[in-house]
Amino acid sequence: TIRNLKLTNVAITETEQGFVGSVARVLENGSLTNCVATGTLVMNNTTYTADVITGYGNFNIGGLVGRSVGATYLDCTNQVAVTITAICPATSEKAYGTTVGGITGRALTKCTFERCKNDAKLLYNGTTIPGVMYISGLVGSSDANNDTKLLKDLENTANGVIEIAEGSVALKALNLRGCIGVIYDGQTAVENITNNADIKFLGTAGGEVNISGIGGNLGGGQQTARNLVNNGDIYFSGTAATATNYVAGIATKTAGNVTHKIYDCHNTGDIIIDSPNAKQNMYASGFISGNTNGKVDMNGCTNTGNITVSGTVSAAYLCGMVGIATQPVTFTECVNYGNITFSGNSGTARIGGFVSFSESNAIDVIYNDCENKGAISHSGTSTGITAIGGFMGFATNSSKGTWHDCVNSGTITCSGHVKSNFFVGGYFGYASAGSTLKWYNCTNKGAVTVGGILSNSDDKKARVGGFVGGTYCPTSFYSCTNEGNITTNLDDESTSKIDAYAAGFVGDVEKGYDLLLDKAEGSDKPCLNKGTITLSGDCGDAGMVAGLFASPNYASAATNETFIKHAVNEGEIKCLNVTSSGSIRVAGVAGVQVSSNGTHVSQITNATNKGNITVDNVKVGSLHVGGICAYISGGLAPNGELVNTGNISVSNYTISSSGTFYVGGIVGYSVVAVEGAKCHCTINTQAH
Repeated sequence: TIRNLKLTNVAITETEQGFVGSVARVLENGSLTNCVATGTLVMNNTTYTADVITGYGNFNIGGLVGRSVGATYLDCTNQVAVTITAICPATSEKAYGTTVGGITGRALTKCTFERCKNDAKLLYNGTTIPGVMYISGLVGSSDANNDTKLLKDLENTANGVIEIAEGSVALKALNLRGCIGVIYDGQTAVENITNNADIKFLGTAGGEVNISGIGGNLGGGQQTARNLVNNGDIYFSGTAATATNYVAGIATKTAGNVTHKIYDCHNTGDIIIDSPNAKQNMYASGFISGNTNGKVDMNGCTNTGNITVSGTVSAAYLCGMVGIATQPVTFTECVNYGNITFSGNSGTARIGGFVSFSESNAIDVIYNDCENKGAISHSGTSTGITAIGGFMGFATNSSKGTWHDCVNSGTITCSGHVKSNFFVGGYFGYASAGSTLKWYNCTNKGAVTVGGILSNSDDKKARVGGFVGGTYCPTSFYSCTNEGNITTNLDDESTSKIDAYAAGFVGDVEKGYDLLLDKAEGSDKPCLNKGTITLSGDCGDAGMVAGLFASPNYASAATNETFIKHAVNEGEIKCLNVTSSGSIRVAGVAGVQVSSNGTHVSQITNATNKGNITVDNVKVGSLHVGGICAYISGGLAPNGELVNTGNISVSNYTISSSGTFYVGGIVGYSVVAVEGAKCHCTINTQAH
């Protein structure tokens, strides 16, 4: 045991392989209490000597201690700046691992760290790191369960900057952590850990680059992680050679098939990614950027850090909270304030205020009393499917999303160049087949504005909604409200089979999957749109704009249902300056009610439109306008209370010689009888 030790102006230059620290090379079954060291430590090993030290983690470098085994650190501070200039020659066949930490380079066998801090910079500025490197503010790394026993009241100060310098080269993977390399099983506590230092990747890595403000994997122990706080910014300006990189405010992943409780944790640090040619999938998140292995329960957490991507990546997966939901995730009273700005180049782009995407069978992502306040902006170029939502970007493989009493107040603005299908919603971008989406008493207040260019190939889609852009799955709303204005104004530079749908709730439900808009149990509140919905620009071979939903696509089975049971539109509906070779449908509530086989259960009941409908300066194949629904080609006859009090104005329009033109106070065109309808509106049409 060493107590009350103070080392000042340490100046160490190490040229040998092994472990190095200002206090000790190795601390085994001992302790440091109230110890401080100041000065510099340089590792400059340029000579390879075979098998001097065997095993992974051959170089353990710490500001205080190189390697710790069963050690205890209490009330210790490191002020020794650590610089790595060389670890073996690059021509060496030996793949040495290097772990660097402000307190210790590597922790093994139940080490304890309490009330400790790092207050000095950790820098790599060499070109000869042949193995994997970990650099962390306090504990470089641990590589097995129970290697750290207690992690409590720890800080990496603003002076503890972690940097891979410009011009430096690491031949394999880099792992940069603000505080702890990896948080594995077995801790009795993981709490009150703060990073205040920036982390900078400015060099080149031959493997993946993983960066996080607090730690690597949050381990599989049953303990609760409390009050983990990252205030440091993360800069990813370097180049990585491999397919996937993870950047996160708190941790890159969770590990272990147990429930991970993450309570009252906060990220304020920004993430700036401007790599000129990263050529990899980029996962960036305010909290957890990678997979959620095991259940995740997040309660009372906030992200205020902004994410900015201006470089080139193969795919962009960006979010405020969780990058990939591969196991069930529950958010309770969590808020994302962070803005996400993408102005770079990517293939696929999946962007969400909370979650980038979920991808595993039958998992639930549940949101209780949560809010997204962060703005999302896409002004770059994406060549793959692009899905953007205020809460979640994309869902696949039968995953589920459920929202209770949530609010999105963040705006979404898309003005870039998308060369594939494009789905944008105030809550959700796109869900594939087998998924299920449900909203209870939720509100969207954020404006959704989609402009820019959609191009490259035929039969592509732009789907925009106050809640959901597009779904390929059952989708239900109970007593929900959209207050955000929805604006779609696309420039289609292709030869045009790209169509655009916009609506207050859902842009499109594909293949006749279930859609329900109803009152919540015990509530008198219908689903309500108050936002102005505008469709403009090029609409390829089809366009739709409506107050609640634009289109449930054609049914494939009699078991599918589309029910509007209680819905009200109060927002203005506008179709302005539109060109299309096909049909444009404009309505107060629903763009179309359809059935391809005559047996699909599709029906509009108890729907009201109070918003004015304006169509002006359009040149289209066909035009269908209705106060409630524009076009009904099948399903059950609308009934119940169908009321339209919104005025309809159609002017300056051109219809193709083979097209059709229908305008109605309730329905523009229908093949079934319309019953129980009340129309109190003025219809003005200008002859064409």
